[in-house]
Amino acid sequence: MEAVPDATRPTSEDLTQAIRQQGITLEASPYPIAYLDFQGRFLYASSDFPRPAEARPRLEGRAIWDWIPVDQHEAARSFFTACADGSVVGGAVPEGPVSRVAEPGSLPLACIIHPGVHLLLYPLRGPGRPLGVLAVALPETARGDSENLERREGHYRRRLTAVLEASREVLSSLDRDVILQNVVQRVRNLVAVPEAVLFLFAEDGETLLPVVAHVDSFYEEVMALRLKKGDGIVGWVAKTGRSEIVNHAEHDPRSLQVPGTPVEPTSLLCAPLLMKDRVFGVLALTRLGGDDFEREDLELATIFAGHCSVAIENARLYAELRQTVTELRTTQDQLVQSAKLSALGEMAGGVAHDFNNILSAILGRTQLLLREVKGGSTREALSVIERTALDGAHTVKRIQEFTRVRHDESSESVCLNQVMLEVVDVTRPSWQSGVKVRGEHIRVETDLTSKRPVSGSAAELREVFTNLILNAVDAMPKGGVIRVSTVDEGDQVVARVADNGIGMDEETRTRAFDPFFTTKREKGNGLGLSVAYGILRRHRADIGVHSAPGEGATFVIRFPAGAVAPAAPTPPPEILESPRALRVLCVDDEEAVLDVLCDLVEALGHRVDRARTGAEAIEMACRTAPEIVFTDLGMPEVSGWDVAEGVKKGSPETLVALVTGWGAQLERESARQRGVDWILPKPFTLEEIGRVLSQAAGLHEGKSAA
Repeated sequence: MEAVPDATRPTSEDLTQAIRQQGITLEASPYPIAYLDFQGRFLYASSDFPRPAEARPRLEGRAIWDWIPVDQHEAARSFFTACADGSVVGGAVPEGPVSRVAEPGSLPLACIIHPGVHLLLYPLRGPGRPLGVLAVALPETARGDSENLERREGHYRRRLTAVLEASREVLSSLDRDVILQNVVQRVRNLVAVPEAVLFLFAEDGETLLPVVAHVDSFYEEVMALRLKKGDGIVGWVAKTGRSEIVNHAEHDPRSLQVPGTPVEPTSLLCAPLLMKDRVFGVLALTRLGGDDFEREDLELATIFAGHCSVAIENARLYAELRQTVTELRTTQDQLVQSAKLSALGEMAGGVAHDFNNILSAILGRTQLLLREVKGGSTREALSVIERTALDGAHTVKRIQEFTRVRHDESSESVCLNQVMLEVVDVTRPSWQSGVKVRGEHIRVETDLTSKRPVSGSAAELREVFTNLILNAVDAMPKGGVIRVSTVDEGDQVVARVADNGIGMDEETRTRAFDPFFTTKREKGNGLGLSVAYGILRRHRADIGVHSAPGEGATFVIRFPAGAVAPAAPTPPPEILESPRALRVLCVDDEEAVLDVLCDLVEALGHRVDRARTGAEAIEMACRTAPEIVFTDLGMPEVSGWDVAEGVKKGSPETLVALVTGWGAQLERESARQRGVDWILPKPFTLEEIGRVLSQAAGLHEGKSAA
């Protein structure tokens, strides 16, 4: 038979893909069904779909035209063309002989009679466009009873149309909760039942839980029901995977009474929810008072359950995908944040080296002058310079926090509850007294239920939470409530700092931990949250923020729970008066730093040799055997590590002090193994150099006495 002309705009591949995406199981239908393209070719057909005697077992690829009587070909082609154009619209069931094909444009379906076979044809539509034609083979009906045939076929058509409409609405959403509610509501209307309950398997795959119940009474009792696979009629259907009608279920030996409900005449219809031959739930429909179900009810519920299974499974997969995307986005944000801070850390390395060298020269010269000036305005001016240089050193140290690697602070067992209480007390002037001046009121509420300690530095964690509370205060210009809480969650201790202030938009939230990003203008430098982020990463803790404009902000910090053994107290370094002058070798490639270092050592009464390169220092140390060497770390060609190893090799008794702006990032035990006896931070002070020299003199004196 010639193909329908000009009806091929949507291709057969479109329909094939749509069928596969919806996962429609043809064999689940109680009626033989098939899908055809607009040229009348079979794309899919159920195994029980009727075939002409001469047809091969598979109908796919064969045209339907050979089945249709010749006198109906023109009407059939017109119907397929109308389906392709999308011009078939809804209307009433046609009157007159059912063997006639309805005129195109008047109905959403048409009846075609082939000897012994009654077919209903429905146009199939996808999102905004036609996809193909659905063929449904009705049960055999007596040809002679024309009026009864018309009535039965009209009834079938209306109910199948209702199934398709209900399925279309259920499939229109990807929200799992919406889908579950729609399934129960639609199946109640479709089968005309007063009560319906949707059961799904729990994660153990054995326990059925009611997730949606539309019942007139005893709702709480129904929702409390728990069924194992095989328990009751619902559990039996879940076990067998077969739909079942049980009229007068109160007499069925498999029946289980819902605890707390009365015994009364009940009819039950249960249809399984299937996906890839696996039962994952059951639709249970109930009629009370002896109103029985019929076979037709079971067929409709089974078809509908098959379509609903696809929708529920799609929603589950979508929810999993959305969760995965959320987790990936969170991980990506953390990686991006870490990359930003890592880049800043690398930048800070160069800044620290150069800036600390400058500060070393300024601070050293200033302290030498302070030893000579006893009073007056000059001494006050020098004190200002000294204090400013020390503040500059502190700023560099804060920038270095972004590297998130420090070895100058030991871990301790920290009680977060105690830290929170201390921070609330420390910040009280800001959130209690400060805002009262503006006529506003801020209240801090605590809910500290955690019982487990964390490992880290209490001082650093106080800095983190102090920063968060002060930020919350700034975010509540009209007052409000700050809620501080801790709780144990599994192997984590979770702390939260929440406010009901102005909140943040999405851009601000995503950049909250960026270095130098601030919304406080002249009041902030944009380092507070970045420093907090670096501290928390050193504590192996994760921090996140939930916020929206006008809805406040909640910072959530998750610590790995666990304590550390208390460390033995470290006695403060003993500052000794040098029993004698030492021979000292100073090496630094920066002339200004080398000069001030030598001058400070000489001011303390020691003899000084100087070297401008690491190679020169090693050669000089082997020749003069100084008692201590002060060496810069970052020097070209021969670094401070090389100097320490070379000096120890040529003169094992010589002590080595490594001078660096990265003292907090160096592991002291590792440095000791490489020949370093002290790590002296830049910018160094006169007191720090004097302490090292006094200890060095004491060590040499002890060796001489021994």
